[in-house]
Amino acid sequence: MSSTTRRLVIVVMAMALVVALPGVAAGTGEQPGTGTPGYYHKIDHWPAHKVDNGITVGGVHYSANQAIDWITMPVKGDKTLTMFPALVAAIINMGIGNNYGCVLDTISQANDWMYAHPPGSGVKANSDAWDVGEPLYWTLDAYNNGHLCAPSRG
Repeated sequence: MSSTTRRLVIVVMAMALVVALPGVAAGTGEQPGTGTPGYYHKIDHWPAHKVDNGITVGGVHYSANQAIDWITMPVKGDKTLTMFPALVAAIINMGIGNNYGCVLDTISQANDWMYAHPPGSGVKANSDAWDVGEPLYWTLDAYNNGHLCAPSRG
């Protein structure tokens, strides 16, 4: 799948959420609050539709249990294992009804980054790849912690 096609799919999915959840992208509806990777590392905290259907990250579909396996894996110098949990949490946070207007482009770019660098591919902190990925990670982290356009769970 090309980068343009992946980006189009993400935008269409986000637009579907706008239709399904009026007011959320604009931040005018009630929001459940965001969760962090530390929250979503337990399957009990995943929304039922994601437990049943899994999640797509970087163009790869993962069951909820597969994604949790990656989320809980020690980073050990591999920055893909830093990005993956943050992106999973952001996708879930977006999908459960939180405002995501401030991070939609970042989520799209992080998905492209994960497509190029799948989990476990060994991206080092001092690499050119992480020079691109790190600012995306920090934006996702701020969103997941309730510091951007959606509140934290609490």
